[in-house]
Amino acid sequence: MVKTDEEIEGAVNPTLNPFRLQPVEIVGLKQVTSDVKTYTLRLADGSHFRFLPGQFNMVSVIGIGEAAISMSSDPDELEAIERGTWQHTVRQVGNVTKALDRLQVGDRFFIRGPYGNGWPPGYPLQRVGASRDLAVIAGGVGLAPLRPVVCRRLARKTGRLEILYGARTPEDMLFRDEFRTWAQGGARLMLTADKIADGADWPYRVGLVTALLDEMEILPGQGHIFVCGPEVMMKSVVRELTERGWPPEEVFLSLERRMECGQKTCGRCQVDAVYVCQDGPVFSYAVVKELLGVDI
Repeated sequence: MVKTDEEIEGAVNPTLNPFRLQPVEIVGLKQVTSDVKTYTLRLADGSHFRFLPGQFNMVSVIGIGEAAISMSSDPDELEAIERGTWQHTVRQVGNVTKALDRLQVGDRFFIRGPYGNGWPPGYPLQRVGASRDLAVIAGGVGLAPLRPVVCRRLARKTGRLEILYGARTPEDMLFRDEFRTWAQGGARLMLTADKIADGADWPYRVGLVTALLDEMEILPGQGHIFVCGPEVMMKSVVRELTERGWPPEEVFLSLERRMECGQKTCGRCQVDAVYVCQDGPVFSYAVVKELLGVDI
């Protein structure tokens, strides 16, 4: 049985010390691209771990540091729930992620979390998009925090789902082995790559992800858009969406940047009275523009 968001929220470690490091064990590893791996994890003490799509953990490697990394697995998958497992899909770009890259199945590291609001955010628009049409727009590794959304939407069959995804090359695309399943489940999948090798068989677009916006069938007023990827990509996407008549209240972004504590303590992610780690990382574009004073 699929649990409601309220049931899951009540099970997301609400009483634990938010700064307590919890040891986790790697129970599975998958090489997704040349520099991206998916880690299947479980808490070392055997307890269950629940999360909402879009939330993140602070991943800690002792002696190296911490990094904020979103969950990439389906929070409703029954087998994972029963085993107490979840997944992080990680690109090796910094000291912490490079340290993770050296670990093997059976090794352990630490987490704190889950933190933040997910898709959709937990302010008054919390249930937005629950039954309306949804377009997911992702760039590169930005598809990882959106994969839980895709899985949940396909399982619940609530409205149309369009997925617009771009990466540097076809080989850099995440979850390629799932694309057919997503399409068969009812998602309309549109792909583009910046570069294609000479002679490569690539029946999709070549260019930036914004080139896919012409193919969208969901129109302003019919649903909502969730966007995640490099900031330069998100800037281009929201600019194009605004020009096409999408209200800022219908577009949601994940601002995963400068988050070091996850608990409104270090102030690194603070903008005025807003803390990205707790008030986000997911915000409507209306909030990004007005409350944060950031017009990306």
